[in-house]
Amino acid sequence: MQSKGGTVHQRQLGTVIRAARCAQRMTQAQLGRACGYSAAAISRVEAGLLRPAPEPLVLMARALDLPVDTLGVGRRATLAQVELYWIGVHTALGTPDEGVPYAARIAPGQLPTAERRARFGTDCARMWHQLGDQRRTFGALRFTEQVAPEEVRRPALRALTADLLYASVTVPGVRELATRTGIS
Repeated sequence: MQSKGGTVHQRQLGTVIRAARCAQRMTQAQLGRACGYSAAAISRVEAGLLRPAPEPLVLMARALDLPVDTLGVGRRATLAQVELYWIGVHTALGTPDEGVPYAARIAPGQLPTAERRARFGTDCARMWHQLGDQRRTFGALRFTEQVAPEEVRRPALRALTADLLYASVTVPGVRELATRTGIS
């Protein structure tokens, strides 16, 4: 389906790439160097005007710390996996409230691996944190800890846990999680 500004798929791909790049605090030039494209070409990809070949997409996925199939290379993603990525996209773009409906539609058991389920917990924790909902942030962190205990020891999730620990609202269980992750 072709429309002004590229196909619908190209625009969605561009949105995902831009969100992931911004989340990594990476410039278009840095991403371009990682995959052999110019900053102008990355701009066109993000605008949905250019569909990269599979090889540069694989390099982009690696540079952006995304599973390769996220960018349409490799096997097809399930609906739950696509909705999971939209949670991360909206959170990275600063519109986490738009990720809430996607999160509500996902049953974590639909996700094929523990890594994907941990990603669901991580993305939801970030989303709820941006929305200022400490209890749901904690719930998502606990879920992540249950499906992949090593994930909550990553710096970004430890920072979320520390924010909860020192927040004005006391959430039962946060101190124990902080202890298990080495924060307190």
